[in-house]
Amino acid sequence: METNGIVSYDNNNGSMTVPIAHTDGSIAISTVLTGPSSPRSFAYPLTIPTGGNASVGDSGAVTVTDSTGTPVAIVDAPWAVDARGASVPTRCVVTNNVITQEIVLDTPGIQFSIVADPDLWTVIRNAAGCAAEIAALALASAKVVQAFVRTDKIVRAVSKAVYWYNRLGGSWSKVVSLLKQYVKNRSSLSKAQLNALEGLFRESGKIVINFIGLGSCWQLMTAR
Repeated sequence: METNGIVSYDNNNGSMTVPIAHTDGSIAISTVLTGPSSPRSFAYPLTIPTGGNASVGDSGAVTVTDSTGTPVAIVDAPWAVDARGASVPTRCVVTNNVITQEIVLDTPGIQFSIVADPDLWTVIRNAAGCAAEIAALALASAKVVQAFVRTDKIVRAVSKAVYWYNRLGGSWSKVVSLLKQYVKNRSSLSKAQLNALEGLFRESGKIVINFIGLGSCWQLMTAR
């Protein structure tokens, strides 16, 4: 079945799979469970670089790293909801390069159908570039401080940008700290922080962000 570019796959076991690719490099893999006899777990093979690793963090998200420990892919903490919109217990486990989402279908009062979604966010080239830009900022402190001061004045002159800027702490050092956290593990940021970062970069404009050497970060944050 295809609607507006969305393709659904009937798994012929009481479930359907709907993969959706987003412009920021993420892939939403929604699975619809139609009844009590539907499978309780779904396995997704991972491509892990030689010498790399995949691990489940405290938040439930899975991070895939290369041999240097640099993240190359992130699976956000999984979620599942029933027909009423109520949350259904679920988690991800990793075994031998396979991530499996497990769903608790015997939850009292559960109503089918259930939608479950592990959201795979591939850390695309812009994320790697953003990480490199952040690292470079730490090596050129005097130049960066001057750029931050100038950019701070520009951003504060743009009402829409200053709104998000203040919500992120009102300083570029705090913004960059959150960017660093974003690149390392996006799921560790709150939804409010994610929205504020994206809002700031959109409203500030590419020229302003490039001025302090965060062009790849701008590409990353405005991809959605």
